[in-house]
Amino acid sequence: MASAAPIDDGKLFERAVDVWARAKVVFEGPSWENEPEASLLSEMMAARRDTYEAKVIGGVAHENHLVAAYCCLTLERMKSAALRTLPPAVLQRTDKLTWRLGSFSQNTDLGAYAAHKQKVAQGRKLD
Repeated sequence: MASAAPIDDGKLFERAVDVWARAKVVFEGPSWENEPEASLLSEMMAARRDTYEAKVIGGVAHENHLVAAYCCLTLERMKSAALRTLPPAVLQRTDKLTWRLGSFSQNTDLGAYAAHKQKVAQGRKLD
C-alpha cells in the first residue's frame, strides 16, 4: 500500500535530510506511489527549485555522505548550474555508497558519484 506524499510545509528539506541520512542506497530512479520516500523528497524539492535550491546546494557538503549524494542528485533533477562547480572537498570524499537505478546497483564513493554528476551537468544545457 502506497504511503501518502509528504506535505510541503516549508520543512521539506529538513525532513529529506533525516530520511536521506537513514537511507541505505541512493535511488536514482523516479518514485512510484510515493516510494521510496528518499527519491520522492528529492523530486518534490526539484519541482520547487526556487524554494529549495540554496538549501540543496549547501547540503552537498553535509557530513553525512548519503545526504550529500542526494543533494547532488536533487541538483541534477533541478538542472541547477551549481552542479557544474561542486566544491573540491566534495569531489575528494571517499565515503562509500551504493546507488540504484531499477535493478542495477553500483558501488562507488561520494567523490566519484559527485564527479560523475558534475561531468554530466557540464555537458548538458542547464536552466
